[in-house]
Amino acid sequence: MREFPDTWDAALLNVYRADLTPGGGREGLSGRALIAAAREAAQRSGVKLLVATGDDDRVVRVAASERVAALLGEEARFELLAETGHLPMDERPDELAALLLDFVARKGS
Repeated sequence: MREFPDTWDAALLNVYRADLTPGGGREGLSGRALIAAAREAAQRSGVKLLVATGDDDRVVRVAASERVAALLGEEARFELLAETGHLPMDERPDELAALLLDFVARKGS
């Protein structure tokens, strides 16, 4: 972001639009397919997933993040970061780091 302040968002959008499936198929762009794959991987490995968002995220609505966590089911933990927008790693790095360390230390529970 610091190196390309005027174009980082367009580059990130291109990453999101990219076809990330191993075989190059369009199924990689399906949100439900990605959620199903993440849930299956979590169930197989016994590892929990963390869905964290800022309470003032104006890019991805809080309700959308809550929905992703709900679709992931018991394999996910949802956390709402107070007074935080879309980039908690920049806005509240210490709080995010503490949340991640706690999550890892407790193995997602």
